[in-house]
Amino acid sequence: MKQLCQAYLAVFTVVALAVMLIPLAPRVSEAHSPVLLVEDNEDGTILVMAGFSNGKMAAGKTIQLKSQASGAVLWEGTLDENSEVLCPKQTEPYSIFFDGGPGHSIEKAGPLPKEGETVSEVTSEIGEAKTSATTCASLQVGEAVDAISPDSYQPLSKDFDDEIKALLPADPLLVKDASGVVRPLRIQESYQYHHLSGMKQIMAMLEKKKAAGKQVDIAIRPVGLCLGVTTGYLALEFAIRELYGDEVPEVQDFVMSTKTKMGGVWDTWDLYFGRRLAREDAEFGIAPKAYVFTAEQPSNGHKVIFTYNQSLAEDIKHLGAAKKSPEKFPEKEFQRAKKSFITGLLTQRADGDFGYFEVIEKNF
Repeated sequence: MKQLCQAYLAVFTVVALAVMLIPLAPRVSEAHSPVLLVEDNEDGTILVMAGFSNGKMAAGKTIQLKSQASGAVLWEGTLDENSEVLCPKQTEPYSIFFDGGPGHSIEKAGPLPKEGETVSEVTSEIGEAKTSATTCASLQVGEAVDAISPDSYQPLSKDFDDEIKALLPADPLLVKDASGVVRPLRIQESYQYHHLSGMKQIMAMLEKKKAAGKQVDIAIRPVGLCLGVTTGYLALEFAIRELYGDEVPEVQDFVMSTKTKMGGVWDTWDLYFGRRLAREDAEFGIAPKAYVFTAEQPSNGHKVIFTYNQSLAEDIKHLGAAKKSPEKFPEKEFQRAKKSFITGLLTQRADGDFGYFEVIEKNF
């Protein structure tokens, strides 16, 4: 058992050290979808690792084993600095529950002891743990961004109902790369990329452990609606209309910038431009001042600065307040308001009305 745990930790340490040696970009978004990895040690214990789909680790947060029959907590422990905790298998059907914060919880069924396994006594420790600020920033500024393979696409959440699916832009955004090849980007790709972009190290480790014959399961939440992805995509579309009209932009002659920290905006832009963009000016969360966008065409000096119109800015202000006050605005209420906002945006766009953005400054 000790050797197995040491081997596991050695693998994880190598990955963690590799990540830490990569120059980390500033944190630009709150943790996104929670991720849960469970390794069956087949000795009465399981090793649980948890984190988030944007690469952030979850050291210091709690893992609970809950009875599937009653919901009672059977055992709980704290994730260590490597975002891991050793848990005892339970003798009744149970679920492994990870609470990563409001709207960021996930659970999966835990493996029961097999014939001949003895359930180990693993101490339940709830206390302080060093919180890791390590982010799996797998790409450096300027490094090429690869699209997510359709084979890796994750299921969509129930928020993607028939109404939303019908409203998603049908025509892709186009960009001409340095070699003259025109590449399309669809908003569905942006949602998938944003959902999985930070998980390269986690997925690589999962594949390595499976190749070694270990039983490892992973739980990832379905792809959800994202204000950042939607905004980033619509901002690109608006900028292209303003600067290029019906022409296809050349990637080296198109620059976008903003001060928002929302990872969905940046992930969408990274995917469109085909490289990781610099985020050093990112400082604002969900707030009107975060949604000011600057688009430039360097070859002729054209520039346009735009933002959401006043009405939508007020809606964003309320969304930001709700996000910061979960005690006043339950997560379900926030998610409902966010979906309503996104539905309104997409409906307006589908009607051919791009007035959700207004121009602040234009030099041509």
